[in-house]
Amino acid sequence: MIVETLPSSSGAWLRRVLSEASGRDRADRKDFLVETYVATCQGEPELGYIGRTWVSRGAGYWVRRSAATFAYFLLGVFIGTLCLGLGPDLLFNRQYSFNTHLPLTLKILILVVWYAPAVVAYLGMYHRLVLCGFSRDRFSQGPHLGSLTGRVLIPLALPFLSVAGGLVLAMFTSTLRADFPGEAVAREARRRYRKHQDAVDAQRREAKARGRTKTRPHR
Repeated sequence: MIVETLPSSSGAWLRRVLSEASGRDRADRKDFLVETYVATCQGEPELGYIGRTWVSRGAGYWVRRSAATFAYFLLGVFIGTLCLGLGPDLLFNRQYSFNTHLPLTLKILILVVWYAPAVVAYLGMYHRLVLCGFSRDRFSQGPHLGSLTGRVLIPLALPFLSVAGGLVLAMFTSTLRADFPGEAVAREARRRYRKHQDAVDAQRREAKARGRTKTRPHR
């Protein structure tokens, strides 16, 4: 397993975080993950909460998927609302005397600073979950899959609780897609593995047919 190290400079760190949040390297990360699934799982990896039920999408799949979505909905309602709403509450709630002397322009600027890390955390977590799903062993894999955004921004949740809200909302909204997090990449890996196996089987049949032709006696 290849474990990604942190970039050596702050500029490289910032570029990597913004790249993860924007999804610019999505194609490379997807191809790397697909090849990993093909090589290690025969194209049918386990995807966190839903395991391998995504292959047939039976009753077990929908039960597990619905349970995961509902759990992250509750987290989004409670943790997300609390963390994302704390800033506006402190700035605009008239119960606090300190905010009455702050001009509106300064309040808006503070809100921008408050929510900016949450937006980056949301986008970074959302893009990674869509690719990797909720499997814990995928969180630190390889040069294309290591989630620098999550590992670095989580400590910022202490001064900026909005980061925690962004991460939780990304977990919830990612489960609302037509494909459960990680499922689209898994299906691509399954198609690629089957295509490879079909090609191998065709080569074997062709080689066997040539062998029979060579060993057939001449009259």
